[in-house]
Amino acid sequence: MSVLTEDGHEGRTYALTGGELFTLAEQVKIIAAAAGRDIEVREAATPEEAVRARFPGGAPREFADAIVEWYALMRADTAGVRTGTVERLLRRPPRTFAAWCERNAELFART
Repeated sequence: MSVLTEDGHEGRTYALTGGELFTLAEQVKIIAAAAGRDIEVREAATPEEAVRARFPGGAPREFADAIVEWYALMRADTAGVRTGTVERLLRRPPRTFAAWCERNAELFART
C-alpha cells in the first residue's frame, strides 16, 4: 500500500472502507456462503431484546446501556459510510467483501 511505501503520508489519518455497504445480516449471509455454512440471522426487535439475546444471564447496567445505545445508532444509520480513500491510495477499486471472504473461507470454517 502506498501509505507504507511512499513519502507524504506521515501524520495523516485515513478513513478506510470497502466499496460496498451492507447490513450486518447481509455480511453474515456472505460469510456463510463463503464458509459453506448455514448461519441463521435473527434480528432483535428491540434494544432490550438485543441485550437479552447476547447476555441471557444479564449484563452490567453500564454495558447493557452501551449495547442499547449502539443498537439505536445502528438502526438509525440506514446509509452507512463509504469513502473513496482505498481506491485513491491503491489506485484501483477496493476488492469486494465477498472476494475477501472467499479468500479467507478456511478461517470461518474452523469454528
